[in-house]
Amino acid sequence: MTVKSEKSVVLIGLLCVLPFLFLSYLFFRNSVAVGVILIVVPVILCGRFLVAVCRTFQFDDTGITISFFRFRKLYAWNEVTMHRENYENRITFGKPQYKNCICFQTTKMHKPRAMQPLWYCLLVHPFGFVFVNFDLLYQAPEVYPVDGECFANKCEEWQNQASCA
Repeated sequence: MTVKSEKSVVLIGLLCVLPFLFLSYLFFRNSVAVGVILIVVPVILCGRFLVAVCRTFQFDDTGITISFFRFRKLYAWNEVTMHRENYENRITFGKPQYKNCICFQTTKMHKPRAMQPLWYCLLVHPFGFVFVNFDLLYQAPEVYPVDGECFANKCEEWQNQASCA
């Protein structure tokens, strides 16, 4: 099973950087240090956002393969723990786009339950953290959408096969 984000998510991420670039141009004329900071920080965050939403996940019986352009990393099912998170009635920073998500974490990652998966992926682990979303709350470009029940059953089946082998 292959999971990708919609292409319009990338466009939104790039458009969010434009106001900061304009501000940096305005500040750069008066203060070079502030202008450079206003250029560097948004460009780094935009790059991390592109890494976080432009990856491709391939789920199969061997594990999870994360692909980003030519970079590929395989996580076997015995290295990964899967847990389901519900954001429907939770008070969190920002308005969640989805009611539910499934997160895949290695033992090295410790995501706080209050932090939404996209923010955790963007700020902490843009390459290694894997999440898929389901039960869309409002109309927006979709980030790693799947059919929830079918996907959870399939992943549990793959994890059981891996633990028996």
